[in-house]
Amino acid sequence: MILVNKLINEGSISKKEVRLITDRYKLQKRRWRGKAEDGVDFAFEMSETIHHGSVFYQTEFHLYRICQLSEKVITIKLDCTSNEAANIGWQIGNLHMPMEVTESQIRVVDDPAVRNLFQNMGFDYQLKSEIFQPIKGAIGIGHSHDHNMGHDHEHSH
Repeated sequence: MILVNKLINEGSISKKEVRLITDRYKLQKRRWRGKAEDGVDFAFEMSETIHHGSVFYQTEFHLYRICQLSEKVITIKLDCTSNEAANIGWQIGNLHMPMEVTESQIRVVDDPAVRNLFQNMGFDYQLKSEIFQPIKGAIGIGHSHDHNMGHDHEHSH
């Protein structure tokens, strides 16, 4: 098993590409294992985030690249005012759903609550199967916090 602890630059030399196919949940982890298409096993212990398309290992003849699996997402086009776009983002945030924002659209993991939200708000959306890369730090992708507010003593009644 080959240990990987940092990403590498592709370089300009043309090599045969070998994919390691995985889902985004694994890519969010700091430590995980995976097997490339050619059967080579890798152990990842990363201090940086790995994304779809990242190159993580190379040999004299091969370049190993991460290939993230597509997943069902809800896409809404941002052909609206900035206030409407902010409202959409705020509503999704209230559902504690991770989202991906581009210049022209918002993507959210397919969920009945989000579909219902968009229908109730009167927004058109599309269901697609795409690579989903939510905003770093979004709820559900490795971010955690509590609402304890320093109130950690017990109450006895």
